[in-house]
Formats: sequence, C-alpha cells, structure tokens
Amino acid sequence: MNFVPKEVEEIIQELNILWNVFSFATTYFEIDHFKPGEIDIYKAKKHLELEDKWIISRINNLVKVFTRKIEELEIHSAARVLREFIVEDLSRLYVRSIRRRVWVEEQTWNKLAVYATLYYVLKKLITLMAPLTPYIAEKLYQQLKLSEDPESVHMLKWPKAEEEWINDELEDMMEIVRQTLSDALALRQKAGKKLRWPVKAYILSPNSLKVKKAFENLKEFLKMQLNTVELQVLNVGEKHPRVKYIVKPVYSLLGPKYGKKVKEIVERMNRIDIEKLRKSFEVDGFIELMLSNGSIVKIESSEVEFEEVLPENIRKEEGKFADIYLDITETRDLIAISLAREVIRRIQTMRKEMNLQVTDYVSVEIIAPDEEWKDYLESTREFIREETRCQNLEVKLTGMVEGYVKDWEIEGDVVRISVRKT
Repeated sequence: MNFVPKEVEEIIQELNILWNVFSFATTYFEIDHFKPGEIDIYKAKKHLELEDKWIISRINNLVKVFTRKIEELEIHSAARVLREFIVEDLSRLYVRSIRRRVWVEEQTWNKLAVYATLYYVLKKLITLMAPLTPYIAEKLYQQLKLSEDPESVHMLKWPKAEEEWINDELEDMMEIVRQTLSDALALRQKAGKKLRWPVKAYILSPNSLKVKKAFENLKEFLKMQLNTVELQVLNVGEKHPRVKYIVKPVYSLLGPKYGKKVKEIVERMNRIDIEKLRKSFEVDGFIELMLSNGSIVKIESSEVEFEEVLPENIRKEEGKFADIYLDITETRDLIAISLAREVIRRIQTMRKEMNLQVTDYVSVEIIAPDEEWKDYLESTREFIREETRCQNLEVKLTGMVEGYVKDWEIEGDVVRISVRKT
C-alpha cells in the first residue's frame, strides 16, 4: 500500500469538517441547555422542517447502504459513502441551512427540532464511524452519551434503519435542488456576484413536472440558499417573461437552396411578429413566403434558428434540471445589506481573534469612509447588531475608537472597526 501525504491531508480536512459540525451542535446544545433525553425527534416530529426530515431520511438510508458494504467487506466503498454524507449532506447542505434557526434568542420548537435532529443524526453517525475511526468516534460519543447509555460507543448495538423516517421522494427532490443550487451559484459566480451579497431575483424554468414539484416544495429552502430577495418558479419549459427572440437563417441550408433570394427571405421573416413566426414553425414545421417577384418559397423549421435576447440585467444558465435566470439589478437596499454582511464578517473575525464565546455580547464602533457608507450601515443597524451579538453599535465618520481596533478594506474603501466585550 502506498502512503500518499496529499490523501492523508484530504482525510484530515474532512475529519475537521465533521469536528466543526460536532462543535457547532454541542456549542448550541450547551448555550440553550438542550436535553436530548427529554426532547427527541419523535416529540419534535410535527415541528420538523423539510430539511430536518431530509437529513433524518438520509442518515437512515446511509445505515442501510453502509451496513451492506461493511458486510460485503467493501471497506473503501463504505468509507466513501460515509465521507459523502458528512461533507456533502450534513455539513454543506444541512448545517448551512439551519444556522439561522439556532441563532434566534428565544427557545422555540423550530430551534428544538433542529437540536433533536442534529443529536439523532450525530448519534447514529458516530456509531457507524466506530469501526473505521474508533478513537474519534469514542471521543465524540463521550460528549453525546446520556446517563443510561453504555459506557463506550463500541458497546452500542449496531444501528438499524428506521423505515418510518425514510422518504425517498424527498431525497430525490433534494438532489434536484442540490444540483440546481450548484448551477445557480455557478451563474452567480459568472455574473461576479458574491454569495454573501443578496441578489434581486432568480427565476427557474423547470424541465419537467417532477422538477417543478421539487422547486415548489422546497422553495423557501432554495430561496435562502440562493440568497435572493425573490424566487419565481415558472411552468415547465416556460421562458423568462422578458425574453425576446430574433430569427437567424441557417445560411448553410438556405444559401445553396435560394441563393440571392436569402436576403429578401430574411427581410420578410423579420416583418412577421416573432411570436407568430415561432408558433408557425412549432405547429406546422414550415412557413411560406411570397417574394417580390411573386414566387412562393417554403422555409422549413430546420432552416432557421431563434436566438434568445435577454435584458441587459438578466443572466441565464442552462442547468441540468432547469433554465436559470438571474436578475443582477442593484438597488439601494441590496447594496446596504451586502455591505452590512461584509462588515458582519469582519466583526465575527475580530470576535474570534479576541477568543470571545458565542454567548458574549460586544460593543462596536465603526468609522465609515464617507456619508454614503454611513447611511448604508445606519439603515442596517439592527441586522448588524443581531448577527454579531452587539449591544451597542455606533457608526460615525470621524473620532476616536476604543477596544480591539482593525482597519479593513471593503470594496475599495477602508472601514475602521472597534470591538469591545461588554
């Protein structure tokens, strides 16, 4: 067996992802005094969101697949499906989707449903991990086990898939959504829009009824993941409401057939309403035109192409399951929220550098580079405070600041931020 340092580094990175998920869960369990022995997924069942039901279904399907591969001694394959669940399902999709639900101050059933789900999934997951990563599984288990649980993870019974929680249809819908998210975020990247910055709108044109159903059922989940103000789902195959078309001849076909008449043919086609022209080709497969010399020519649908023309502020991506349209129009409110998120990210970094606890409150002072910046930050004051556990926030143009101070370059401007623990 070859020892490949790069592969070892990749495995360490993936185990760190698991550790971060675990730390996220246990930190918030402790903050909110969550008691898994009192509230489980059965008691929280009617409060579970679709993403909760999905990850519960996924872990139970994982139990079936992983167990079969272990029994068949397909160890590498078993490790691969475990890794995919941890990285792709649990970390990148589920945990990312539920952060805002645990950030609310009050104790709600919506938050408790997340905690119950996380506990259920992590407990099953570390039991599966035990044969492959015995020490890590034991370390994690010791922080999750209840008083009535066995002393060691290796004394637990092997988990069984609970069929009542498996929802294959929901898993299929989430796979459609996952791929569409990937396609939509690629479009955002091409348009030069950061994921942290909200966009005005996404419009999705599904390519089947199954896809449309997935989008509609998981619309709020999609909207949050896409970080968009508006999300519209069109009918199957429907185009963007503002799309226009121009007709273009296929010269390689029309040229040899009509020679010099092609120019007049194109001119006459352009005089016809474009939608009527498209309809004629779709229904009949051809159109007939009378030329200036009185002759009738027959144009087949294969001899022309219709090219979409979108407004300047609309971008398009042909995804696997849908045509995706992105509206990149910038409004004052969008710019304000976007800049606020940049500031929030810097404050969170400073909190971490100060070794503050998640529960610690701070006071923040910001020296804005100009009046426009100040107006943007003032308009998003409450948003910044809520996201950074800030009790006092002052935004000004000049003056002294106290505490931990750093200058940050944001979108070409220098913003001075001061953070103090309160």
